[in-house]
Amino acid sequence: MAKRIPIPRYLFGGPAQLSQARGAITTAVTVPNISAKGCRVKGSGLAAVGEVCELAIKWQGKEFRCEVEVRWKNRKGEAGLEFLSMDETRLVFLRELFATLHLEPLRPLPPERAA
Repeated sequence: MAKRIPIPRYLFGGPAQLSQARGAITTAVTVPNISAKGCRVKGSGLAAVGEVCELAIKWQGKEFRCEVEVRWKNRKGEAGLEFLSMDETRLVFLRELFATLHLEPLRPLPPERAA
C-alpha cells in the first residue's frame, strides 16, 4: 500500500463562485484554504457530494476557473472540492497565489479505511 503524503494547504480566505448544473445555479463561497489538488469552500446551498461543478476565483486582476468535484460536505456549510482539470495556465495561477499566502499547519492524516 502506497504511503499517503500530505499536500501543503495555504490559508486564503478569498471569495469565489461555485457554478452547478452548467452555470444554472451559482453560489458565492469563501475559500478558507487551497492546495494544488483542491480547496475547502464555505457557503450555503452547496452542491451534493459527487457533483461536478465549476469554481471561479478572481485574484489580483486574474481569474482561475476549474472543473471541480465535491468530495465531501459537512453540516457547518463547508465542502471539499477536488480540481479535475489542471493545465499549465492554472498551475501558474496557483503558484503565484501560493507565493502570497501562509501555509496552513500540517495535521496528521486520518487512518486509511479498509476497502
